[in-house]
Amino acid sequence: MFKWRKLQLMLLLTAIQAMMMAGPAISADDDAAAVTATLLADTTAIQAGTTFRLGVLFRMAPEWHIYWLNPGDAGLSTAIEFVLPEGFTAEPLRWPTPIRFVQPGDITGYGYDGEVLLWADITPPPTLPTDQTLPLKAEVSWLSCKDKCVMGQAAPTLALPVGEARPSAAAATFTRWMGRLPERLAPGTSGDGVSWQMRWRQEGAEWRAEVDVRWDMAPVAVECYPAVTDTLLVRHRATTLDGPRSRIDLDVALQPAVDPTDLAADFFAVIRARWAAGDEKAFQLFLTAPPELMTSSSSHAFLHFTILEEKQ
Repeated sequence: MFKWRKLQLMLLLTAIQAMMMAGPAISADDDAAAVTATLLADTTAIQAGTTFRLGVLFRMAPEWHIYWLNPGDAGLSTAIEFVLPEGFTAEPLRWPTPIRFVQPGDITGYGYDGEVLLWADITPPPTLPTDQTLPLKAEVSWLSCKDKCVMGQAAPTLALPVGEARPSAAAATFTRWMGRLPERLAPGTSGDGVSWQMRWRQEGAEWRAEVDVRWDMAPVAVECYPAVTDTLLVRHRATTLDGPRSRIDLDVALQPAVDPTDLAADFFAVIRARWAAGDEKAFQLFLTAPPELMTSSSSHAFLHFTILEEKQ
């Protein structure tokens, strides 16, 4: 089953249109090797009831990039669906801190270049028959862009025996990319050298989240990557720096096509700060939209769209 949001398709068309104006258009058969996807596990064997990590390592050719959970002003997020044996469960996908890039047409995108590992924690059932090897698979799709865009897909596989779990040769790769995850901070909590709080402000039919961040030492740059959910559209409006204080403004709107009986008010934004010495830190801030926004019929999305599901 694949789920496509019409919004994502609209944003992709916007990116393609801008790139057609600036250079070659999207291609389905050229530069097919711009991205490779390899399935990795951090264990040499599957042990009943013992959680392990399963991920896809993407390698991009120079100057090519793929997209984050939120692709930015235009693009298409990278998608991974793990195909697991019966009784296995997968946690949500883990996304390392992205980077920002400017695409043709002065369009801002969020994603990765060079290399990135996207993974999930996998838990086998409490009992498993021994003396067997189990197949693991990932159905992967992505949009890669340089001076043009190429749709890519792959279905890498891996087979692991049932037995005592030991770290695999790929365990070091998972450890390295775990270090690229943003530190998670709940509202009102402090992290490594940072504290934050937020307030909401309504402007007509629009809502704005104002995130006030205070640093122990003033950064020279702060970037924000807001996540878009099935319920909410979140757009980065501006980031201002004033010494050890940063203010991040986010526009938030309720999607008009969501099921009013199943609204999720929680979302998050990733912020990354850089200091003069070259040090960087990234934090994942968990936010909750106010009840007035979630119940207001006057809360309009920035782009009107409907949810389109294609089942295969």
